[in-house]
Amino acid sequence: MHENFFVKKGNISETSNYCNVFDIKGKENKRAKELCNNLVQFLKEIAVKPAGEERNNLCSYLPYWLYDEIWGIHSDRKKNIEHIPFVKDLIDAGNNARSKIPNNKCSRLPYYSHINLDKWKKRKISYIYFKKYNEIEGMINAPKKDNCNNHYKYLNNIASLYKSYNQSNCT
Repeated sequence: MHENFFVKKGNISETSNYCNVFDIKGKENKRAKELCNNLVQFLKEIAVKPAGEERNNLCSYLPYWLYDEIWGIHSDRKKNIEHIPFVKDLIDAGNNARSKIPNNKCSRLPYYSHINLDKWKKRKISYIYFKKYNEIEGMINAPKKDNCNNHYKYLNNIASLYKSYNQSNCT
Protein backbone atom coordinates (compact mmCIF):
# COMPACT_ATOMS: atom_id res chain seq x y z
CA MET A 1 0.00 0.00 0.00
CA HIS A 2 1.42 3.38 -1.00
CA GLU A 3 4.49 1.55 -2.33
CA ASN A 4 5.27 4.40 -4.69
CA PHE A 5 5.36 6.97 -1.90
CA PHE A 6 7.09 5.13 0.94
CA VAL A 7 10.30 4.39 -0.93
CA LYS A 8 13.29 4.80 1.34
CA LYS A 9 15.68 7.45 0.16
CA GLY A 10 19.28 6.28 0.29
CA ASN A 11 21.00 9.62 0.61
CA ILE A 12 18.91 12.11 2.54
CA SER A 13 20.82 15.21 3.38
CA GLU A 14 20.45 15.92 7.04
CA THR A 15 18.70 19.26 7.03
CA SER A 16 17.63 19.08 10.64
CA ASN A 17 18.79 17.89 14.01
CA TYR A 18 15.72 15.77 14.70
CA CYS A 19 17.57 12.47 14.32
CA ASN A 20 20.84 13.42 16.02
CA VAL A 21 19.77 11.47 19.11
CA PHE A 22 21.18 8.42 17.34
CA ASP A 23 24.66 10.00 17.33
CA ILE A 24 24.79 10.34 21.13
CA LYS A 25 27.22 8.00 22.86
CA GLY A 26 25.35 4.92 24.05
CA LYS A 27 22.46 5.51 21.62
CA GLU A 28 24.37 5.19 18.36
CA ASN A 29 22.27 3.32 15.84
CA LYS A 30 22.96 3.87 12.16
CA ARG A 31 19.88 2.00 10.92
CA ALA A 32 17.56 3.82 13.33
CA LYS A 33 19.05 7.15 12.23
CA GLU A 34 18.51 6.30 8.56
CA LEU A 35 14.93 5.30 9.33
CA CYS A 36 14.44 8.50 11.32
CA ASN A 37 15.75 10.61 8.43
CA ASN A 38 13.38 8.84 6.03
CA LEU A 39 10.49 9.36 8.45
CA VAL A 40 11.19 13.10 8.68
CA GLN A 41 11.51 13.31 4.89
CA PHE A 42 8.17 11.54 4.40
CA LEU A 43 6.51 13.88 6.92
CA LYS A 44 7.83 16.85 4.93
CA GLU A 45 6.62 15.36 1.64
CA ILE A 46 3.18 14.60 3.05
CA ALA A 47 2.89 18.16 4.38
CA VAL A 48 3.19 19.65 0.88
CA LYS A 49 0.54 17.36 -0.59
CA PRO A 50 -2.75 19.14 -1.29
CA ALA A 51 -5.45 18.60 1.31
CA GLY A 52 -7.57 15.61 0.48
CA GLU A 53 -7.90 11.87 0.51
CA GLU A 54 -4.34 11.09 -0.63
CA ARG A 55 -2.75 13.13 2.15
CA ASN A 56 -5.15 11.68 4.73
CA ASN A 57 -4.38 8.13 3.56
CA LEU A 58 -0.62 8.73 3.72
CA CYS A 59 -0.93 10.15 7.24
CA SER A 60 -3.03 7.23 8.45
CA TYR A 61 -0.68 4.64 6.91
CA LEU A 62 2.53 6.28 8.20
CA PRO A 63 2.57 4.57 11.65
CA TYR A 64 2.05 1.15 10.05
CA TRP A 65 4.88 1.80 7.60
CA LEU A 66 7.13 2.98 10.45
CA TYR A 67 6.53 0.00 12.74
CA ASP A 68 6.96 -2.35 9.79
CA GLU A 69 10.36 -0.76 9.14
CA ILE A 70 11.24 -1.16 12.82
CA TRP A 71 10.14 -4.81 12.47
CA GLY A 72 12.76 -5.11 9.71
CA ILE A 73 15.53 -3.65 11.91
CA HIS A 74 14.85 -5.39 15.21
CA SER A 75 15.01 -9.18 15.26
CA ASP A 76 13.18 -9.93 18.54
CA ARG A 77 9.65 -9.20 17.40
CA LYS A 78 8.00 -10.66 20.50
CA LYS A 79 9.52 -7.99 22.76
CA ASN A 80 7.21 -5.17 23.75
CA ILE A 81 8.07 -1.83 22.18
CA GLU A 82 9.18 -0.41 25.53
CA HIS A 83 12.05 -2.95 25.61
CA ILE A 84 13.45 -2.00 22.20
CA PRO A 85 15.96 0.74 23.02
CA PHE A 86 15.71 2.97 19.95
CA VAL A 87 11.94 3.00 19.39
CA LYS A 88 10.99 5.66 21.95
CA ASP A 89 13.73 7.99 20.65
CA LEU A 90 12.61 7.37 17.07
CA ILE A 91 8.95 8.12 17.84
CA ASP A 92 9.92 11.21 19.85
CA ALA A 93 12.13 12.48 17.01
CA GLY A 94 9.33 11.91 14.49
CA ASN A 95 6.77 13.69 16.67
CA ASN A 96 9.16 16.56 17.30
CA ALA A 97 9.71 16.97 13.55
CA ARG A 98 5.98 16.58 12.88
CA SER A 99 5.13 19.42 15.25
CA LYS A 100 7.59 21.79 13.54
CA ILE A 101 6.93 21.00 9.88
CA PRO A 102 4.77 23.74 8.32
CA ASN A 103 1.34 22.59 7.11
CA ASN A 104 1.71 19.18 8.74
CA LYS A 105 -1.67 17.50 9.14
CA CYS A 106 -0.55 14.07 10.34
CA SER A 107 -1.44 12.98 13.86
CA ARG A 108 1.16 12.19 16.50
CA LEU A 109 2.94 8.91 15.94
CA PRO A 110 1.66 6.35 18.44
CA TYR A 111 3.85 4.75 21.06
CA TYR A 112 2.09 1.85 22.74
CA SER A 113 4.72 0.41 25.03
CA HIS A 114 2.78 -2.80 25.73
CA ILE A 115 2.55 -3.92 22.08
CA ASN A 116 5.19 -5.99 20.31
CA LEU A 117 6.31 -5.78 16.68
CA ASP A 118 4.41 -8.91 15.66
CA LYS A 119 1.16 -7.28 16.78
CA TRP A 120 2.05 -4.14 14.81
CA LYS A 121 2.60 -6.32 11.75
CA LYS A 122 -0.85 -7.87 12.22
CA ARG A 123 -2.37 -4.42 12.65
CA LYS A 124 -0.77 -3.33 9.38
CA ILE A 125 -2.17 -6.36 7.55
CA SER A 126 -5.63 -5.66 8.99
CA TYR A 127 -5.39 -1.97 8.07
CA ILE A 128 -4.50 -2.80 4.47
CA TYR A 129 -7.29 -5.35 4.25
CA PHE A 130 -9.94 -2.92 5.44
CA LYS A 131 -8.64 -0.13 3.20
CA LYS A 132 -8.59 -2.42 0.17
CA TYR A 133 -11.73 -4.42 0.95
CA ASN A 134 -13.82 -3.03 -1.93
CA GLU A 135 -10.92 -3.45 -4.36
CA ILE A 136 -10.42 -7.07 -3.27
CA GLU A 137 -14.14 -7.78 -3.47
CA GLY A 138 -14.21 -6.33 -6.99
CA MET A 139 -11.37 -8.61 -8.07
CA ILE A 140 -13.07 -11.66 -6.60
CA ASN A 141 -16.34 -10.83 -8.37
CA ALA A 142 -14.65 -9.92 -11.66
CA PRO A 143 -15.60 -11.95 -14.73
CA LYS A 144 -11.94 -12.92 -15.25
CA LYS A 145 -10.83 -15.36 -12.60
CA ASP A 146 -7.07 -15.16 -13.31
CA ASN A 147 -5.98 -14.53 -9.74
CA CYS A 148 -8.49 -16.64 -7.81
CA ASN A 149 -5.81 -18.74 -6.10
CA ASN A 150 -3.94 -15.64 -4.93
CA HIS A 151 -7.12 -14.05 -3.59
CA TYR A 152 -8.13 -17.28 -1.89
CA LYS A 153 -4.75 -17.57 -0.10
CA TYR A 154 -4.91 -13.90 0.90
CA LEU A 155 -8.43 -14.21 2.30
CA ASN A 156 -7.51 -17.36 4.22
CA ASN A 157 -4.59 -15.51 5.83
CA ILE A 158 -6.86 -12.62 6.76
CA ALA A 159 -9.48 -15.06 8.08
CA SER A 160 -6.97 -16.66 10.45
CA LEU A 161 -5.86 -13.22 11.64
CA TYR A 162 -9.50 -12.23 12.17
CA LYS A 163 -10.24 -15.42 14.14
CA SER A 164 -7.19 -14.80 16.32
CA TYR A 165 -8.32 -11.24 17.11
CA ASN A 166 -11.92 -12.28 17.57
CA GLN A 167 -11.03 -15.04 20.06
CA SER A 168 -8.65 -12.91 22.10
CA ASN A 169 -10.69 -9.70 22.16
CA CYS A 170 -14.34 -10.65 21.76
CA THR A 171 -14.84 -13.68 23.99
